[in-house]
Amino acid sequence: MVGTLRRKPHVWLAYVSYPVTTAVYLERALRKVCRVTTIGPRLADEMIGVWSLENMKLPVLPHDIQTDATPDMLQIWEQTAPQDRPDIYLWVESVSGHFPRNIKCLPCLKACCLIDMHINLELHRDFAGQFDHAFVVHRQYVDKVGQLGPLSHWLPVACDPEIHRGDTGEKRYEIGFVGSVAAGTRRDILLRQLDAALPLHVERCFWDDMAAVFAASKMVFNSSFNHDLNMRFFEVLSVGSLLLSDMAGDSGQAELFVAGEDYARYQDETLCDVARFYLKHGHLAEQIGQWGRLLVHGAHTYDHRVQDLLAVVTGRKADTWSAAELRSQSVRAALQVLRGQGS
Repeated sequence: MVGTLRRKPHVWLAYVSYPVTTAVYLERALRKVCRVTTIGPRLADEMIGVWSLENMKLPVLPHDIQTDATPDMLQIWEQTAPQDRPDIYLWVESVSGHFPRNIKCLPCLKACCLIDMHINLELHRDFAGQFDHAFVVHRQYVDKVGQLGPLSHWLPVACDPEIHRGDTGEKRYEIGFVGSVAAGTRRDILLRQLDAALPLHVERCFWDDMAAVFAASKMVFNSSFNHDLNMRFFEVLSVGSLLLSDMAGDSGQAELFVAGEDYARYQDETLCDVARFYLKHGHLAEQIGQWGRLLVHGAHTYDHRVQDLLAVVTGRKADTWSAAELRSQSVRAALQVLRGQGS
């Protein structure tokens, strides 16, 4: 259907509007190649404080088509002029409780992007069955989602080089971390260990401010939750600082990136020793950081993800890129950049 169109496909992009959700990065990439109409509710004002989002520094804007949390999509379709109806309806997981109704009845291609399956698998057991395709961020859950009805594909998160950009300024922090920290969690315990042994800067900030902290840090700490290959992994690589991360088992991380060459890997008991080593060998840390940046820009931007998603939804290929294919693409692109710099 859409694969035969000579015009840009029209996408209805459904998510709860707030400026620091994954869907916003997908929207930025989609707008480069599609006509995009956003649809859904706004984040409730009271949630900004509940989720400690006061530092967003960006407004929560209404969507093109404003709805409540559970709109009747067939009704909205019928009330929309034919020329404004979409070729693709894409629902991106954002805030729990946003579950549109009658998606299956829409006479267009239907896809969803599931972000938090490592937390909310049961929550989507019935909902995912309304879509033709499900794009799952966490590879461990692709088969489980496929059992719910849709064709299921792995589509990891990524980086946006226009936001997660490098900085040639001073490295003011030995070790940086940006993110939420709940008391008593594994992440909290590891950060306390680092803080007791080495200079550590911790901040809760977003977008340009977050990228600035990453870029100003000689290395940036990351920890997975329930073996998730998270956004921070790709975003830190994108700015060119050394990524200090654990291993998210069975997530694709081991096939996509090589520990010790593309980033610095720690185990809980070796965290401080690994950090000390790379702080002592700063030149090596810089080399690894810059190589990781080339790799992630070669195959792991949201532009890459959107191209992959659209190719599958429109029938141009059967599945998204595998970890081996993504690794090959990223290395090839990185080497091409290095050859160009050497010429």
